[in-house]
Amino acid sequence: MKEEAKVLQSCPTGMYMGTGEVEGYSIVMLPEQDAVYYRRKDALESAGRTATHNALMRAYEVAKDKAPNCGDCIPTISIVLSSSMEEKPYTEATPIAGLPHAAQHMIPKVAPGTKYRIIVVSVTWTARWVCLPTEGIEFAPNDGVVPSGQKIYIGNQAFDFGAPQPSRHNTVSMQSKYDQADQSRIKEETFLSRADEQIRAMGPQVMAKMWAELENAILHLPKCPPECNNSDMSITIGYPKPFLISYKKRVKKIDTPGYEMVDGNYQQVTKLVDSTSFEILGEWSWSVQRNCVANDNKKKKADAS
Repeated sequence: MKEEAKVLQSCPTGMYMGTGEVEGYSIVMLPEQDAVYYRRKDALESAGRTATHNALMRAYEVAKDKAPNCGDCIPTISIVLSSSMEEKPYTEATPIAGLPHAAQHMIPKVAPGTKYRIIVVSVTWTARWVCLPTEGIEFAPNDGVVPSGQKIYIGNQAFDFGAPQPSRHNTVSMQSKYDQADQSRIKEETFLSRADEQIRAMGPQVMAKMWAELENAILHLPKCPPECNNSDMSITIGYPKPFLISYKKRVKKIDTPGYEMVDGNYQQVTKLVDSTSFEILGEWSWSVQRNCVANDNKKKKADAS
């Protein structure tokens, strides 16, 4: 029996936000007895991490708060990061005034004549808003791969990258409770006046956790198989769970000790009083996928001949 093709919800196309290139730097000291490539591998990795972080932050800053109207679909930030590329390094012969601002701070305060290399790595970013269906898109297991030939959906378009796509994804979810029962020493008016502050405080916590998870996943995403070339990375922020801070206000009766005048004397009594609590929930989703490009052996042979 032939399997029916999956039909996804029709969504608007989305909106292109911009593209750009950023760099990361790492300095390598070069005493005379050391080769030019001293500590080069570590320096490349460090500069690459910085460039990737800067590219991700720049793309997000360009796109945030500019979501299009996606109707019944979910507006999602789509960021594509290129593979990192090593650029021409700076050396002690480069005038400090000619260095990028971030690289200038790496110049050590050492005696004149000290040799060094500032390793430069660049990453290109592209940011878009895409409108994704509320259901129907399935993620591969974390650290799994989508088999070659399977369609990859971005927005309402299907692509076949022709190679396995290592991926990771998660929905960050954080909960907290602001409970009047834990604030018995403050007045009810004061407790309620601080509720908005408690709810707002969840936002930065969710954002920090999401960025920490995403950047860690980018750094540790499985490499492409040997038969493939590493290409760009496709990142989504806000699917299937857009950034959301919500809360539920609950009021319940609790026994509260108190004193009241009975027969001319104060006596301890127990009263039922209203106690308010706010159950706060923060959520945000992310995913990252490495788009591998299959090596075309036939084309290589043709070029070689």
